Amino acid sequence: MDVYKEQLVKKATTQRDDFKKFILILMAISLAAFILVLTLPTIFAVIGIFLVLAMFYGLAFLIKGMSVEYEYLFTNGELDIDKITGQRSRKRLITFKISTATAIGPVTDDVQFNDDYVTVIASSGLGEGDWYMEFNHKDHGNCYLIFTPNEEMLELIKGYLPRKLRMQDN
Repeated sequence: MDVYKEQLVKKATTQRDDFKKFILILMAISLAAFILVLTLPTIFAVIGIFLVLAMFYGLAFLIKGMSVEYEYLFTNGELDIDKITGQRSRKRLITFKISTATAIGPVTDDVQFNDDYVTVIASSGLGEGDWYMEFNHKDHGNCYLIFTPNEEMLELIKGYLPRKLRMQDN
């Protein structure tokens, strides 16, 4: 019987993201005012209005593109992590078999990560409920995955862990 589960995790916006959005909006309003002041009293008013509308369309496109979600797809012991940007672009971050895991646990201040390992961060960014998994990837070598699984996803993953990790969990 096939085991399939997917989970969508939205990355929380940070103050830095909010600041970027604020600056983009401020710049767009300033540029729109400048364009309209230059073009409205002339015969180029239609072109100026068109430029302002196009600029605000581009602004909306940029701001929407700043939202990030991660999709975890678990299929028969294999975990795929995709990054979805602006609900329009999908990129596969990593795919690996859970059986290659060498460590798993909640992310705490006590956990020490090796700087030589490849680290894939696909968490909500809130720090609550974050887990790490250390595994060996066929292309990237030793890797860490930082993610935010729900209870159901975590139980499925635990069922496919190597025997020595399942024994430590009990």
